[in-house]
Amino acid sequence: MEKLWKFAKRPRIEQRDNDYAHRSSSENYTVIQQNEKSLQIAREQGRYGLQETQTHLHLGDCYLSSNRNETAIQHYQKALEIAREQGYKLEEGQAYLGLGYCYRSNNRNEIAIQHYQKGLEVAREQGYKLQETRAYLELGEWYRFKNWNEAAIQHYEKALEIAREQGYTLQETVSYLLLGYCKYIYIQQ
Repeated sequence: MEKLWKFAKRPRIEQRDNDYAHRSSSENYTVIQQNEKSLQIAREQGRYGLQETQTHLHLGDCYLSSNRNETAIQHYQKALEIAREQGYKLEEGQAYLGLGYCYRSNNRNEIAIQHYQKGLEVAREQGYKLQETRAYLELGEWYRFKNWNEAAIQHYEKALEIAREQGYTLQETVSYLLLGYCKYIYIQQ
């Protein structure tokens, strides 16, 4: 069970997580350098838009996986700012969820839940089912860490429902693992 739990605890449950979760420190450093260079070129050429937004999201992910949360927060906030100005709803939701995770990691729980809820709201409004699933998983984690197991279970079940409907096998697997763990803890109390 402990091995499965370690798998389930991985942050940022979405496809691009695989890009960051299995990198060594040197590989992550190289990716950060490449993204920083991309950002520099975009700025020099006056390109302010989707490419810059996505680069900030990628940098946020990289810094987050390197445990540099404050730098990750800066990049997610910049991505959020641009996404909101330009109307990039998918990236806006991703930035909210990334910020939520960073704040939760820094024990800034009230700010974290606000960002998770905003990310969920954007995902639901836009019909972004993968992002909605991820938001429910992240909210479930937040509630579980607060020892509000009933609320956590409700969010995991909602994530599972969407994952099954949409065929998101990774999120379905993670939902089952987290539900099992949370129900086990709930029974033990």
